Amino acid sequence: MSFKEVMYDQVQQTMRQLSTGDITQQKAIMRLLKMVGQMNRQTSVPVFVEADGFKPKKAHSDDAAWDLQAAEDISVLPGQTQIVSTGVSIALPEGYEAQVRSRSGLAVKGLVVANSPGTIDAGYRGQIGVIIHNNTGQSFNIRRGDRIAQLLITELPTVVLNEVEEDKWKQISGTERGAGGFGSTGS
Repeated sequence: MSFKEVMYDQVQQTMRQLSTGDITQQKAIMRLLKMVGQMNRQTSVPVFVEADGFKPKKAHSDDAAWDLQAAEDISVLPGQTQIVSTGVSIALPEGYEAQVRSRSGLAVKGLVVANSPGTIDAGYRGQIGVIIHNNTGQSFNIRRGDRIAQLLITELPTVVLNEVEEDKWKQISGTERGAGGFGSTGS
């Protein structure tokens, strides 16, 4: 079923529930407004998959991220960091970023994305490589098709960094935490 078909079915279901009194008018309006927001926020991201790659996919429709799979067999030695090919390239629209993150099932075994989250900027069009680090004392064999990382795509807010003078900085920097960092709030 396409996204539009799913939305149409949800609108029809909401209208039936409203007409039978199963939901209040206020709840129906809130649900419909949420659906309109979802329809307006759908963003298409072109994906190129090389012959040895696998299209990123979600295990469940409500998952936040897509699984990235290895496009090659590779062994990562203890303490070693390797770039694992995915055979996948994406074309993010301006105003978006993608993050490559560790999979929890691999992280608990000691295999992590070294620069997690790795950032993919909207202008990058090359293949996604996953920088894997082996924190264990044993070699870890990755096989083509293994799920090795997660890909999260997010919309970025428009942010402007405004430089301020020292006196203004002193006015706005007086928070409870202040300049404390790196464990300053306790363990």
